[in-house]
Amino acid sequence: LAMYINRPAECARSFVLAAPSDELAAALGAVRDFTQFYQCQCGYRYAVGNCGQLNGTGTCLSCGRPIGAGSQSQALGRSVQPNEVPGFLRDGEEVGCNHLHTVRGLTPLAFRTIHLLVYLSLFTGPLLGRDGLHGVLPDGIEDGVTFCWEVVQADLRMLSQLLTGCTAEHICAWLHSVIEKLWAEQHQSLTTAADRQRWEQNFAMVHTAAANADVARAEAVKR
Repeated sequence: LAMYINRPAECARSFVLAAPSDELAAALGAVRDFTQFYQCQCGYRYAVGNCGQLNGTGTCLSCGRPIGAGSQSQALGRSVQPNEVPGFLRDGEEVGCNHLHTVRGLTPLAFRTIHLLVYLSLFTGPLLGRDGLHGVLPDGIEDGVTFCWEVVQADLRMLSQLLTGCTAEHICAWLHSVIEKLWAEQHQSLTTAADRQRWEQNFAMVHTAAANADVARAEAVKR
């Protein structure tokens, strides 16, 4: 997380925490009803919603061949192996559309917490005089600081749905505790997809387990 604060430009070469695995995963972050993946002859993958059958036709965005009904597209099933890529990929969750959204098998609580911490770190950097945020975020975002803060606020709303029974003050206090613990840990570079997944899974086991315990204690105090 220190990298996102002090050297955000390095996100282009790093596997960003809580980010989609690849462009396909990023696009599907905003799609809720796809049921079947297909692959064009050139290798380009696409998804079909509703019943999942190829009832219509289209043109491959990669090679221009016909895809859909009557084409040579290959059915891949409901899931495909992502082509893990480094860099900052938007996932459609910046506005907090779905509190159960996740990536790479994380629990929704672990995903949402990491997602918030990444954007909070990116938000903090410019306030401390660090440069590079504008070059990290996708085109079309004119005010990166405001954008990141809006994402943090959306993530807080999603956390309040996941941590039922907790007040906003309690959630913020828990996040502060998580940040303190993370800061004390040895920093590691996330130069491979495996590095990222190990970091995320470790976070899920250590820190969100503590969150669940905190929630249980809060509920006991209220009773």
